[in-house]
Amino acid sequence: MKRISRIACELNLSPLDGFVGKSCAEINSELDLGVNMTGKSFVRSIINRMIDKCGVEIDALKYDYKMVRVDQFGIAKNPSSFKVTDYHKIIEEEWETSDFRKLLEPTYVFFVVTHGSPETSIFKGYVIHKFSDDEMESAREVWIDTRDKIRNGIYDRFLTDKDTGTFFFKIHAASVTCQTDAPKGGQEIYRSFWISRTLISKIVSEVR
Repeated sequence: MKRISRIACELNLSPLDGFVGKSCAEINSELDLGVNMTGKSFVRSIINRMIDKCGVEIDALKYDYKMVRVDQFGIAKNPSSFKVTDYHKIIEEEWETSDFRKLLEPTYVFFVVTHGSPETSIFKGYVIHKFSDDEMESAREVWIDTRDKIRNGIYDRFLTDKDTGTFFFKIHAASVTCQTDAPKGGQEIYRSFWISRTLISKIVSEVR
């Protein structure tokens, strides 16, 4: 059983502990969750319904949570996105009251599941994490760089995960046809801030 918390936390996730080490298929059957296991988002559905079925209450004002898929070495398979950025709003913001900073302020629960089929996707546990001062400073630097480039109509030189190893800014939309009005005119594809694979892997590294 893996329950990792680096901070004092009033959140009670213990009802989920009995399912650590079980596959998504087993959890779906045991809790009678009724999740369609053929869809791409079956892991998210399993975690969301397991939380509800087990009566776990997560105060949205204090906490947020994300699903993390890892390989056999515990390395995150993908970065994790936040909500789509409003280009018109970000150019008027300051960091202290920005939407991105507000997204980083809650305590996060990272639910860790191995990558594979429903039968081989194993729920490894969870990590309770509050972004550190250093991580928040990195986020601030990425945010300033992003805001300034949008203000100047530069959309092809945003910082990447390789540049920072923490947070970065990239396309959010599934298709280049998903576009919105840009502040300086024209259309731009939707983008958002992301947590890098490197940072996610570091956060969940104790869950094996």
